Amino acid sequence: MPGGARGWARTRHARELLTPERRQVIVSHKLAILAALDLERRIRAMASRWHYAPDEVVDALEAARANPAGWLSAVTQDAERAALFERAGMAYPT
Repeated sequence: MPGGARGWARTRHARELLTPERRQVIVSHKLAILAALDLERRIRAMASRWHYAPDEVVDALEAARANPAGWLSAVTQDAERAALFERAGMAYPT
């Protein structure tokens, strides 16, 4: 068994330190990080559809950090419109 009794004691001690409040903080930070990564992925997809220049992508990502809700709305609407055009067999106007 790796770590033996001392390894078990360290694990037990770590579990005792992880209170429900600390666990909630960790989960909330994790969800925020995942949401930010998802928004970045969506912005990059929209930038690809609209042929953004590299500096425009950087600007969009910086703007999204300042207003994530607004950018989430924008990229969601853009993705929905792109999907409508794709289902109709049409090119999405860019």
